[in-house]
Amino acid sequence: MIKIILFIFSICINNIFATPKNETTERKLYPNLDHYVKLLKKSYPDVGKVSNARLKVIGQYIKYYEGGDKPVLVFLDTESSTVSQLLKVWAETASYHYEVDNVHIMYASENGESMEYDAVKVLEKIGFIVYKTEIDGYSRFEVKYAPAKKPLMMDPVFVSEIVQFLPESMGVYVNSKEFLSESVSTVSSSKLEYVHPDWKSLNEQIALEMFYLFAHLRNKAEYDAKKAQEQKKFRFRDMNGM
Repeated sequence: MIKIILFIFSICINNIFATPKNETTERKLYPNLDHYVKLLKKSYPDVGKVSNARLKVIGQYIKYYEGGDKPVLVFLDTESSTVSQLLKVWAETASYHYEVDNVHIMYASENGESMEYDAVKVLEKIGFIVYKTEIDGYSRFEVKYAPAKKPLMMDPVFVSEIVQFLPESMGVYVNSKEFLSESVSTVSSSKLEYVHPDWKSLNEQIALEMFYLFAHLRNKAEYDAKKAQEQKKFRFRDMNGM
């Protein structure tokens, strides 16, 4: 009996993380960004096995979270603080678009630096509206993805600050370095060699994975709501039949 239950549970998980179906409800983004996302959705079947496995872990934690508050998703950066901030931007955008409002999304890095300007320019080209301000000698970027939403305040955040605020036992932590593997170009010279991300490719990769993830979370929420409604109807029928 236990084996049967586990088998059914496994089938449910795999079905939830099949290619998302066409969306029924979604919130509008800025026009150029909205167009970018529509094209992006056509690539859902192209999400690889490695990415899918990573997203399953995140998705299962969020879907089956039973704590008192919202589940927490934390992107940690050990190298470039820009990657964790891009993950935050795209995760917030996807969660808003798909109406998945029950997740706290946070980010932090070891160096606590601002986003690189080249990455910001890519966001602007895609369709985000970005404002730059100076606070205490460092740059802060405010990122807007929809007219109805206040901008995301992308302040540099250190890992130590997150650990103090949020114990490691809470939330699901994602190493942002995993997203760099397919989007890095190495530039060499006689004096130095450094790794510089291809921000355009990296944005495409992050955007695809975050929208793919939150599309599944939205589908799961709709499935649960429909199931609850059906159960309510059955209970009502049983009461009338008594």
